[in-house]
Amino acid sequence: MLTNRTKSLAERAKGKTEMSTAVKARSILQETFPLHAGRNVTTALSEAYDALKRLERGLSRKTLEERGKRWSERRVKALWKGEARRIDYHEITDLEAVRAIQAKAEYRRLIADLRRVQAFVPADYQAEVGRSEAV
Repeated sequence: MLTNRTKSLAERAKGKTEMSTAVKARSILQETFPLHAGRNVTTALSEAYDALKRLERGLSRKTLEERGKRWSERRVKALWKGEARRIDYHEITDLEAVRAIQAKAEYRRLIADLRRVQAFVPADYQAEVGRSEAV
C-alpha cells in the first residue's frame, strides 16, 4: 500500500500535481546560476544575490514597503539548499525576472561570440554554407 507521501511523489512524477514553490524556487536559482568549472556554490550564490538586489533596487518604495522583507544572502542560500519552508509570490516573480534577464544577457554573449567566430571564417565558405542551407 502506498503512503500519502509516496502517492504524492508518484503523482508528481506523472505530472498530476504542480511543483511546490520551494522546489520551483530552487530549480530557477540552480538553472539560472549553474555550477561549472569557474563557478562554485559560493560564487553562484553571490551572483544570484547580486542579481536579485539589482532587481530590488529598481522597485518603487511603495512596492518594497508592501513586500516587507528584502532579499538577503541568507534567504538566497536557504532557497538554493531547499531549506525555505515558505516562498512568497514576489520571490518567485523576482526569480523568474532574474532568470529572464540572465537569459537575455547570455543570448547577447552568444551572438557576440558567434560574430567573433564568423569574422575568422572565409567569405567564400560563408557563401557556400548559405547556398547549402537555402537548398
